[in-house]
Amino acid sequence: MGKLGRWFAERLGSRPGETPIPTSPLPRGVGWGHTLGTAALSLLLLLAITGIFQGLYFSPHPEAAWQSVRFIDHDVPFGRLVRGVHHHGASLLILVLILHLGRTFWHAAYKPPRELTWLLGLALLGLVLAFGLTGVLLPWDQNAYWGTRVRTDIVASVPGVGAAIRSLLRGGDPVGALTLTRFYGMHTLLLPALLLAVGGAHAWLAWRHGPTVPSVPAGAAAPPADVPRERDLARHAAAALGVWVLAYALAILRPVELEFRADPADVSYHAHPEWYFLFLNQLIQLWSRLPVVGKQEWIATLLLPGLALAFLALAPWLDRRPERAASRRPVMVAVFVLGLAGLLALTVMGFAGAPLNATPRNSLYARFTGRGERPLDPGLVRSGREAFSSARPVPCSACHRAYSDFTAGMTVDLTGYGRKSLPHVTSRPESLRMPFYDRIVAYVRGDLRPPATKMPKYPADQLPQEQLDAIAAYLSQDPAEPVAPGAAGD
Repeated sequence: MGKLGRWFAERLGSRPGETPIPTSPLPRGVGWGHTLGTAALSLLLLLAITGIFQGLYFSPHPEAAWQSVRFIDHDVPFGRLVRGVHHHGASLLILVLILHLGRTFWHAAYKPPRELTWLLGLALLGLVLAFGLTGVLLPWDQNAYWGTRVRTDIVASVPGVGAAIRSLLRGGDPVGALTLTRFYGMHTLLLPALLLAVGGAHAWLAWRHGPTVPSVPAGAAAPPADVPRERDLARHAAAALGVWVLAYALAILRPVELEFRADPADVSYHAHPEWYFLFLNQLIQLWSRLPVVGKQEWIATLLLPGLALAFLALAPWLDRRPERAASRRPVMVAVFVLGLAGLLALTVMGFAGAPLNATPRNSLYARFTGRGERPLDPGLVRSGREAFSSARPVPCSACHRAYSDFTAGMTVDLTGYGRKSLPHVTSRPESLRMPFYDRIVAYVRGDLRPPATKMPKYPADQLPQEQLDAIAAYLSQDPAEPVAPGAAGD
C-alpha cells in the first residue's frame, strides 16, 4: 500500500491483522460520557418514527398544511403527543450532539486515527441543523412563515451568490407554495438519504476505533482495561431509553403550540428562531449596530460562523502534538471554551430580548377560546359585530375597517386584531408586563395611550365590559375563515 492508502486504512480502522474484539474489556474511565453517540442514534430513530406518523396526515401545501397539522393535534389519537415528541426530540438531539462534540474536543478524540470520524461528526451536526431549518416551515403557522423569511434573507446577505441561493431555496422571490414543497422534499427525502450515508459511516468508524482511551500524563501507565462490556452495554441501553423518556416527558409537560395560520400581511409578528439558531440571530443584531462595519452583514452571517467551523474542521491538523489531556492543550481548549461561552451568551441574550407574539395561548383570541382549545362562540362574535358599529362615544366602524363588514379606512385595519401582537400598544414599556387582554382594555379605556393618538376614551359607563369583550371576540376571527358565516354584509 502507498502512503496515502495506508493513511486511509488507518483512519478506516482496517489495517491488516487488527480486528476489533467486541467482547474484550474496555479501559477504565470509559463511562457515561461515551454514551452520547448512542443517545443521538436513539433520538434519530425516535424522530424517524414520529416523522413517518405525521407524514401520513400532513399535506405540504399552504392551503392545507396548517389545517393538517391542526388535525393531527386535535383529531388524531395521540397526535399532539407524537408531534410534541418530534419537536422536543429534535431539540434534545441537537443538544446531545453539541455535548458529544464538546466531549470529543475536550478529550482530543479528533486526533489520529480519528480525523475522518471527527469530520463526519461535524457533517452530521450540520445535517441535523438543516433538518431543523427545513422542518420549522412545515406547520405553515406565523413562526414558520416569518422565521423562514428571516433565515432565507440571511442567506441572501452572502456576497455574489446569496440572492441566487435564496431564490433556489424559496423557489422564487416570495415564501410560498414552492418554498413549502421544497422544504418538505428536503426534510423527508434529501436530508434523510444524506443522514443515512453520513451517520452510518460515522457510526461504523466510531465502532471500528472503539472508545477513546482516557488521557494519562506522559510516561504514566495506561489505565487497565477492566470495564466489562456488559456494564458498558447497560449504560448505552439506559442512555438510549433515557432520552426517549425525556422526550415524552417534555411533550406532556410542555405541549408544542401550533401558532396562528401564516399571515404574510401581519408585519407586527416578530420571528423567533429555534433556540439552536438564536445565537446567529443575536450576533446579526449586535453586528448591525456597529458603525461602518455593521453594514457588512455577511461578516456576521458568513465570515464569523465560517471561521468557527473552519477551526473545528481543522482541529486535527492545528493540534498535532500527541498530548490529549486538556491541561496540555491550553490554546486549543481556550479557543474552544471562549467560543462556547460566546455562543451561550448570545443564546441567553436572544432569549431575554425576544419580543412577545400573539399566539392561540397568549392573545385576545386566547381569552375567548380557552387558550385555543375551543372555537369562538358565533353568538358572541355576532354581538361583537353589532357593538363595533354602535360603541359610544364614537362607533369603532366610523374610523376602522374590519373584515368585509366595515370599510372605513381612516386608521388601523382591525381585521384579525385579536390574533396580532398589538404593536402600537407594546410601544409603551409598561404594557410589556401586562397580558394581552389587560393591554387592550387599558388602551380602549384610555389608560394606556401614546401621546399622539386621537382615539377617544371609552369609559365603562358608555362601553360596558360585556360589549368590549364581544368586540374583542369579533376581532379574533380568522380573516380567512370567519366564525359566523353570513355575518359579513347581512
